[in-house]
This record gives sequence, structure tokens and C-alpha cells, in this order.
Amino acid sequence: MKLLTRIALELLLLSLPALLVAQTPLGERLGGVTTQFTIITDSLVILNDSEQLLIKRGVRDFNRDINGANGYGYESIHLEFLADQPIENPGGRVPRANQRLRVRFFDPDMREIARMRLKAEAVTAVASTGLRVIYSIDLRGIPLPLLELTKAIDLAWEE
Repeated sequence: MKLLTRIALELLLLSLPALLVAQTPLGERLGGVTTQFTIITDSLVILNDSEQLLIKRGVRDFNRDINGANGYGYESIHLEFLADQPIENPGGRVPRANQRLRVRFFDPDMREIARMRLKAEAVTAVASTGLRVIYSIDLRGIPLPLLELTKAIDLAWEE
């Protein structure tokens, strides 16, 4: 009986890491950090403390001039989240290349602590079933200490 108990215990201990990995969200397994920002657009909360993370991503781009094209790559932090509704865009459904996303950061007392404007190319939106939208926003140029102080983020497309 002791032998059977020992074997069962060893099997449980061997399978425990696999069970823990299976319960960990994919974003965290890939190095992302879960966040708890309140995300607001047009004064409506589109997301509260769930289904959002900060993750480091590789980004590639290129510059073209009269001498040809030069490619380059870098790593940057992205805020990724699943929203209940899209960010309203007065310029139409799809942002124009020259449009900017205004991003305002608020502390826990809802005082604005910073404001930045991001190019449209920094925002990727994917419509999903059930009218939810998945966003990935490249936070290149946004200091990490600012994110540490932030409780809420307001997003709005400028015309």
C-alpha cells in the first residue's frame, strides 16, 4: 500500500508543472505582464482590469529614399487588451495614416499625469466575434515609470 501511495504521489508531483503551465495565460507564458488599467474612450469604460497585458514585441520597419530602402528592427513594449467596443473615430472606421491617437494617463485620484499622441501605425485593431475588439498599442517612447504611476488610460482618435 505504501508503494502505491508513493507512486501516486510521485506521479502527481511530476504532472504538477504541466498543470500549472496549462493554467497560466499564453501572454504570461510568452513574457507578458498582466496589468489592471481602467481603459476609457469617449468617457465610457471599455475595459476594467481584465484581459490586458504589457508585452515586449519585436518590430520591423523600413525607410525608403532615392538611394533605396533601409530596413531596421527594434523591441518595444505593447499594451494589448480585449475591449467591449471600438475606440470611436471621428475620421471614419479605419484611422487615416496621418491621424493620431491621443493617450492620456491618470493616477489613482484620476488626475491627468501625462498626455501623448501616437501615430496610427502604432495601433493594431482586430475585430473579433461577439463585437469585441482586440488592440495592440505600441508604447514606444512612453517611459515605464509613467506606466507605474498610471491607474487609468483614456484613448481617443484626433481628427
